[in-house]
Formats: sequence, structure tokens, C-alpha cells
Amino acid sequence: LASTSVVLTPHCLFPIPRDGMETSEKTLRHAGIFNLGFVGVSQNGKEFLSWWHERLQTEAVVDLANALFTDQRWVDFVPSLFPCIILRDAGLNVAYWNLHERSLTKENNTISVNGDTLKFFHFSGLDPATPWQLTKHAGTNPRVEINADPILESLVNSYSKLLQTAGHAEQKKVPYGFNETADGIAFTADRGNWTSASNSNSQSNHTRFEQCR
Repeated sequence: LASTSVVLTPHCLFPIPRDGMETSEKTLRHAGIFNLGFVGVSQNGKEFLSWWHERLQTEAVVDLANALFTDQRWVDFVPSLFPCIILRDAGLNVAYWNLHERSLTKENNTISVNGDTLKFFHFSGLDPATPWQLTKHAGTNPRVEINADPILESLVNSYSKLLQTAGHAEQKKVPYGFNETADGIAFTADRGNWTSASNSNSQSNHTRFEQCR
């Protein structure tokens, strides 16, 4: 960060097979090249933050017809607009959408990914009550299944147990805190750009492409 404004990690580091499985190229075309579960911004990144903030005030929505997907699609602009470093370390932002290209190994209690030390794993869409599913977002044709990799299976099961111990089941019942205004008015599709596209497919689109967050 000392030498740049923004640091990003892409969803994938290699071309995705065109085999009809998820995650697919189509999914990432909608969700964005970079995963915003991780982003680094330095003191030199204030211009980027101002630019990003201006757009996210009203256009941090899921509206696939207008090429919008929350905060992520905007960041596709970043490499051409701002000083930026794209990290290609395979041990960063490991998740179901890139596990097909990342081989896990373990030695002396340290997990490596394609030879790089695992720094952080993104458990997007994981329900600790059904850890064998890995993610709720991959549909009926997932590219990665945890029972095919004992290291992945152990990692997911360990994290699921931690979530359950921390009271995940009860916390899951707490209503989403930003689904209404301060006056208690619920955000709905007919209130401008507050939610996903108001076409007939908006709900299914939101569910499907929520996956790569």
C-alpha cells in the first residue's frame, strides 16, 4: 500500500473452463472481475474513495440489466483510473469460485495454495448447518465439492464449528439492519435505485449473483 492507492484481488487467476458448471464466466461478467470481500486503500487513495462513494450512494444495487452489481462492478474501472496493484497470490481470497484452480496442501499445520501460504479464505454462502454444501450459491452444478478434498473439508468443518459455537443460528434470525429507512419505511423495488432491478427476474437475479460478494 505504500506504493499505490488501491490493492485488489481478482476472482480468478486463470481462464474458467466453459463446461456449464458454476462458477462460470457469465457469473463473473455480472459480478465483476474483482472480489470486494477484500480491498486495500492507502492514504493516497482518497481520490478513489471519493469517486467510489459518489457512485455507491445510489448505485450500489443489483441491477444486471444496467451492468450494476453492488459495489463490485464499479471497481472494474479502478486499474485504468487510479494507481492500483492487483495481487496474484493464490493464497489470497480463496473461495468456492476459484478453488478449481487452487490446489491445497498441508505441511506442519500450514496450508498452502499452489505453493503460496494460505492468507485468508472467503466462506461466501456457507451455512454452518450444512457445511458439506460449501456454498449456497453454486446451484445444482457446482464445480467444487468439499468431499473431494480432505484439506478443504477439514477447513470448512472447523470454521462451521466456530460459527455454531459463536451462536450463528441465533444471529441469523436478527433482521437485516439496512432494509428500511430510519423512519421504518421498507426499501422496495418501486422506490428508485434502492434495490435490485425491478424487472420480473430481479429476485432470481439477485439470489444468483449475490454469490460472488
